[in-house]
Amino acid sequence: MDKGRKSDVRVWLHRWEGNGAGWNAWSLEHLGFATWAPSRDGVLLRTPGKFEEYQQWLARHGAAAAGADSTEVIIVEEVSGNEVAFADDLGSAEPGEISRCLELLDF
Repeated sequence: MDKGRKSDVRVWLHRWEGNGAGWNAWSLEHLGFATWAPSRDGVLLRTPGKFEEYQQWLARHGAAAAGADSTEVIIVEEVSGNEVAFADDLGSAEPGEISRCLELLDF
């Protein structure tokens, strides 16, 4: 990726209901990245900064990061309720995803 080029962060939004009301933004393409805010607008505003913190966390552990200088947030899907289940969650995890999860858990 070219330095200074915009990087899209695709997020899946979840609106919590009940006692834990608020919004989560998850990036299923960047395992381990998620953030929360009390409002939809708040979580979208918070996402670029939290994604930068996520990249710094990866770098501290010697892992590859996206390396974006600026970030545009793209909403892929929105769900609401007490349980998080996106359309992408209905398929099986691929071996590479499982390996990446194990790598992240080892940090």
